[in-house]
Amino acid sequence: MRRKSYPVPAFASSLQSGMLLRDYFAGIALKTLVPLRYDEPPEKISRRAYELADAMMVQRDAPKAEKPLR
Repeated sequence: MRRKSYPVPAFASSLQSGMLLRDYFAGIALKTLVPLRYDEPPEKISRRAYELADAMMVQRDAPKAEKPLR
């Protein structure tokens, strides 16, 4: 399912479709990755950001753990 992070109101034009939650998560991860990996190619950094975003999506949909993470 392609979830929107910022869904737009029903009255907005069809050109405004909102941002996918996966893209939002990747952007958040990117903010941390860029300063830590500034010497790596941008393609590698962005690929890693989406890998982290995909992991966040999996965890978001997973059942709650019985014990909290430490």
